[in-house]
Amino acid sequence: MRLLPLAMAIVLVSCAQNGKTEQKTAAPASKEFSVTVQNRQYTPAQIDVQRGDRVVLRVTNKDSSTHAINIPTLGVRTSVGPGQTQTVEFIASQRIPAQPLCGHGETLFINVQD
Repeated sequence: MRLLPLAMAIVLVSCAQNGKTEQKTAAPASKEFSVTVQNRQYTPAQIDVQRGDRVVLRVTNKDSSTHAINIPTLGVRTSVGPGQTQTVEFIASQRIPAQPLCGHGETLFINVQD
């Protein structure tokens, strides 16, 4: 008689799941880039991503001064100190105008393609 309640529980769980359809949204593709800033230049100077990609930038500063990392259209605002590496993550949800990421004038072009 102990098997009957267990069997009924399995049937109830099974019936409850049959009426539901789960919709899973695919996670955005992840693109990771290692970027170096040295002598007021980013290397590489351009990265290419698809709209909707999750972008991970690992920015290493080889200069003796701190550099800002600013992408106002995506709300990214941080900095990387001398000899340090800073990781910046964002979703490439829109085109990003070519602009200096730091007040020193160096530019990293992030090309967002449709």
